[in-house]
Amino acid sequence: MTKREKHVWASLESELNKTFDSSTAESVLRTAKNQHAQWMIMTKETSRSRLKMIREGILPRVAVYGALKERGLLADEFMDRYVREVAGPMMHGMYAKAEKIPGFWTLFTGVFKRVTDKSDYWICESRKDGDRFYLDIHKCLWHDTCSEVGYPECCRFFCECDNYTYGGLKKIGFSRTQTLGTGGEKCDFVMYRKRR
Repeated sequence: MTKREKHVWASLESELNKTFDSSTAESVLRTAKNQHAQWMIMTKETSRSRLKMIREGILPRVAVYGALKERGLLADEFMDRYVREVAGPMMHGMYAKAEKIPGFWTLFTGVFKRVTDKSDYWICESRKDGDRFYLDIHKCLWHDTCSEVGYPECCRFFCECDNYTYGGLKKIGFSRTQTLGTGGEKCDFVMYRKRR
């Protein structure tokens, strides 16, 4: 198990223990880990980079969601809180620190474009227009993975995480009108530079 995967499982375990009694939390986690292992055996994914993201970042969260849902244990509420209080703030903190770098807007949009253009996680198109950066995602690894394992509705939590990640930054604004994970035809990101 990689360091990142251990971290994701540990954060999920911590939240389960805060939410449920220890017996229930342990049972949900055990079920989720077993389901995760089965999904990894069954996956037909051949891309090493996609497989790594599926194993480390996507399926642990979907497996916990599924284990909670099977038990009727308020899976949506748990994931909403996990994204709002754990995953989103962690990512937000990283970007908030990076904003202190001089020329952050140029650096951020350049890296964002390079990553999305070259990665096989998405099929997308992007363009920069002055103080605005547009990214339309037409196919997404998170959406595809959630759908393939039978929990397409779980993708909305990954989409929601973006709101906490990019929302409230001092130098960058963020908006979207739709996402694949909430039934949209695409994810239509707009990042814009905030002027003081």
